[in-house]
Amino acid sequence: MGINYTNLYFPVCSLMISIFIFILFFSKKKIKNDETNNYGSLVVLCLIESFLYTYICFTAHFFLNDNTIWIYEILNKLIYIVYILWFTVLFKYVINIIKAKKDKLISRSITIFNIITCAL
Repeated sequence: MGINYTNLYFPVCSLMISIFIFILFFSKKKIKNDETNNYGSLVVLCLIESFLYTYICFTAHFFLNDNTIWIYEILNKLIYIVYILWFTVLFKYVINIIKAKKDKLISRSITIFNIITCAL
């Protein structure tokens, strides 16, 4: 019959949806403010994450062996960094939505959190 690639359906669908949202968001004229800038960053990070995850799943079917495991370790760490950035931008987006006062303490704590988490 052939090889069954059932674990590729969700990553490919996620990539297609991310591409459509990216095209729709960046093809329209929009208001320039912090909220739309953060949302645009979220859209870009979602597209990057979807592409990386789809690439990992697709290539793992064909190229995963003892010699290529280090490549997948690096790619998984890149996805981890993208997740951290995504949660950080989402945090900033929520702060903008609830109209919390942004001060230097919040931005410094976000930077320190990102550096510590990425170093792990």
